[in-house]
Amino acid sequence: MKKVLSLTLVLLALSALFLAGAVAEEEKTELIFWTRMNDTFEDEIAAFEALHPDVKINRVGIGSSYDDLVTKYIAASVADELPHVGLLSQRYGIPQLYDAGVLAPISDFMSEEEQNDVMEAYWGRYSYKGVRVALPFQSSMPVLYVNTDLFEQQGVEIPTTWEEVQEAAAKMTLDIDGNGSIDVYGFNMPEDAPWYLYGLVKADGGTIVNEDGTVTVNTPEMLDVLSGIQKMVAGGSMPSNQHATAKDDFKNGALAMLLNSCAGNRSIEKGVDGKFNYALVTFPSINGNVCAPLGGNALGIFKSDEKMEQLSWEFIQFMTSSDAVSGFTMSKGYLPIKHSFMETDFIKERQADSFWAATYQQIPNMVGLAVSPVDATIWNEINDVLSMIESDPNADIEELIENVQYEVDDFLLDY
Repeated sequence: MKKVLSLTLVLLALSALFLAGAVAEEEKTELIFWTRMNDTFEDEIAAFEALHPDVKINRVGIGSSYDDLVTKYIAASVADELPHVGLLSQRYGIPQLYDAGVLAPISDFMSEEEQNDVMEAYWGRYSYKGVRVALPFQSSMPVLYVNTDLFEQQGVEIPTTWEEVQEAAAKMTLDIDGNGSIDVYGFNMPEDAPWYLYGLVKADGGTIVNEDGTVTVNTPEMLDVLSGIQKMVAGGSMPSNQHATAKDDFKNGALAMLLNSCAGNRSIEKGVDGKFNYALVTFPSINGNVCAPLGGNALGIFKSDEKMEQLSWEFIQFMTSSDAVSGFTMSKGYLPIKHSFMETDFIKERQADSFWAATYQQIPNMVGLAVSPVDATIWNEINDVLSMIESDPNADIEELIENVQYEVDDFLLDY
């Protein structure tokens, strides 16, 4: 499917290039596009340039993480050296850039029909102070990766609830060779562990960033979810502070269950390389509620003159069009961002594919957690709490999350 769509875009691009004729490099309008270093988007950019032969996209790779990008954006905003279009993190940076007055609200360029076509959950994540700031681009949500071969061998049912995950983790922690050491752990999460916890807290009835902008971390729901993690580590069914190796452990058959992004399947599939069968299962429910938190990134327009802002919007329109997204983005495991995408052949094929069925079934359960200037602080502090409770089975979780709340309140007081 990807090859067909890519070929279609290339043919369209070549046709446009032939009709328009060659344009000298010095005559082209340059549009500067900042991404992370590894986000090259070569095919997408080539296709857009061929359709717009008078435009040159200057993609600039900034560091390897969203942290690097946000730091550069903020520095560039002071020096008045911002790009025209930028890749924005779903986790943080949007409030700071919007408050600095350098981001043009994406809703200013979109008709009401275009805005309504975007699934509402995304606007929850990319809106700030009631303004729709950026357009979701590469979006994902977590699912449970399950080594089905191991589950079948042990006669254990695949879990669907958070309670069942904890129970199954204990049963699936195995000493296969009988030497007294654990060969397979039952459960783990990668380094972006706070992302998964947010979804579980939400499913349990809690919130972190509230609609009125206040932030509550020290809640009964957060305590409940973290207590479950602490018990699994203390009971030996989840390794202590091994989030950095969680994906590799699953690929190597040393982990029975992994919470991970649906967009991570390409890497998992390549690493597993047919050694065993695995499945993607819906994000665990609590009290009958599934709340799959949205992740990924968005595209934003930085303020400039009217001509460049309009060109920036045309570029974003292309990057988020059904052909481009199906061929370059959703084929990598990312999610549809618009209702209209659900009618495309690509999505219908994915929905009919038993491997992807669970992922697409939980689209109605996507939640776009509200953004706050303190997002990065919450993320880092929760990671610290995880490290402490995994290292010490007697760590006082209630006291730890109270300390996080103090840090959050202090940040917002000074912001």
